[in-house]
Amino acid sequence: MKIKKFTSRSMKEGLLLVKAELGPDAVILNTRKVGGLSPFSGEKIEITAALDENSFARPNTSVLMEKETATYSPRNLKRAAAFQGQARTATAEMDPPTVSDTSSRTTPDDFALLKQDLDRMKNAVYSIAERVRSKNDGSTPEAISVARYLLEQNEVEPVLVDDLIGRLKRTMPESDLSNRTLLRNALLKLIQEDVVLSGHIAKQSGTARRIALVGPTGVGKTTSIAKLASHFRLLKNMNIALIAADNYRMAAIEQIQAFAAIAGLPVEIVFSEEEMRSAVRKFDRYDLVFIDTAGRSQRNSEHMQDLKRVLTAAEPDETHLVVSLTTKSSDMKEIARSYGETGFTHLLYTKLDETLSYGSLYNLAMATKRPLSYLSTGQNVPDDLRVASAREIANLIAGGGEI
Repeated sequence: MKIKKFTSRSMKEGLLLVKAELGPDAVILNTRKVGGLSPFSGEKIEITAALDENSFARPNTSVLMEKETATYSPRNLKRAAAFQGQARTATAEMDPPTVSDTSSRTTPDDFALLKQDLDRMKNAVYSIAERVRSKNDGSTPEAISVARYLLEQNEVEPVLVDDLIGRLKRTMPESDLSNRTLLRNALLKLIQEDVVLSGHIAKQSGTARRIALVGPTGVGKTTSIAKLASHFRLLKNMNIALIAADNYRMAAIEQIQAFAAIAGLPVEIVFSEEEMRSAVRKFDRYDLVFIDTAGRSQRNSEHMQDLKRVLTAAEPDETHLVVSLTTKSSDMKEIARSYGETGFTHLLYTKLDETLSYGSLYNLAMATKRPLSYLSTGQNVPDDLRVASAREIANLIAGGGEI
């Protein structure tokens, strides 16, 4: 038994370290918050993980390679700090993740924690199996029943669950339907084929590419613009400009002005269609122009008409509907129907870190047939935003575990 402790700034970062060092078969024994290694480094997360060395598990280096293209490293945050001296000190003193090898100091408490963890996992598996058996009439392979159960628990709409299960039965040899590994791989492939992705925003030659973000109040439009602007300015070295058309909330205007000042980006605050057209002309030679709009209730027709006029004046090349995954699936569809009048071209999902159910992501994507652009997983700029990937989305929707 090999046991190690990992210290990092976040749970996500710590789990990446565990997978990279011990591989996908590692078992998490314990997690706790600890003080930083210096007075300036803040609170850290300590993860104790174990690996049965007889399992022949190999370090999962592909995880780190995949994440490198989807998230941003601490070095990129240091590049951000270069824009403003006031951020340099705090960023430079952030400690890198550390790993301490405790394999030679295994204690009885470690094994007790391991046993508790394994017992919890065993009970969870038994619980799912019992529920599946209670619904299974014996004519359906258990792997199919488990797949259906996981999709339903993730709040995938019944009609979409039926469609996925039906396609599995039609496309897989009957003998494979009882093989959980083959069935899960086939399900992941179907979902990946269903979801349309746009990839990263790309600049265009000759004129600025204008990207507008629209959506209800509180879904994270302004924060998403800050993340996108930081990414393309710092990592892609593009010339970025901002336009704010939120004349309903002064707090939103102050937020984007503060961000623009810190990042050293030009910003125009507009209150009319003519001011919007003037701002668009002013920034025509930039690479990307991000347009922030006021949050509008999908049930307020007057506000929706105002938004349409703003977008008509802006003439965006892309309009991303920003939707929080904490919103009910039925409300998401109503939002999409109302915002359909704006001609939105993409879906951008936020607050993935605030929910344990991801089926609504698939439900809305299938209902609108719009490509998914980005996924937001927190408030940190620019770290907590990544381009949507088919593999990640399929794993979220299929439950993330083995069938």
